[in-house]
Amino acid sequence: LKPKPPQSGGECTQRDSMNGYRGRLKVTINPETSSPPCLQQLKHPIKAPSPMTKQPTNTYDRYHAHVYFDATSLQQASSLCGRAGEALGVKVGHLHQKRVGPHPCWSCQLAFDKTQFDSVIRWLDDNREDLSIFVHGLSGDDLHDHTDGASWLGAAVPLNLSVFGG
Repeated sequence: LKPKPPQSGGECTQRDSMNGYRGRLKVTINPETSSPPCLQQLKHPIKAPSPMTKQPTNTYDRYHAHVYFDATSLQQASSLCGRAGEALGVKVGHLHQKRVGPHPCWSCQLAFDKTQFDSVIRWLDDNREDLSIFVHGLSGDDLHDHTDGASWLGAAVPLNLSVFGG
């Protein structure tokens, strides 16, 4: 998948599983649109991970999973996050209907720890349908967590790394 050509700034990365992140890209972030461009570019979402996508591994004590959605998938994301909270005991954050931090899509954060990791990742992957989920550990280094420490369930979407001062 290729990101859309940029209209306005924000540094992003594109994952290459063989070499980590292969470079910083510019991504379009239009604050006037009701549906984030990151999901509009996913014309053919895939259930199976791309061979270029790094799969989550349990190497940290704590984790976040960010469920990405737009106006058309709001109900689906809300349901998924609510069910994850009930079924898995993860902490469910706010269902942000705006971009927050480095996330170029609307998102909902799920917080969990290493003892929950395997069951949470398996459950999310089995239940996410066509939603993309960004997963990262919490090492104390936000830039690392959102680049080298990051992985995906579903299609990867470039992040806005300029929020980390890079």
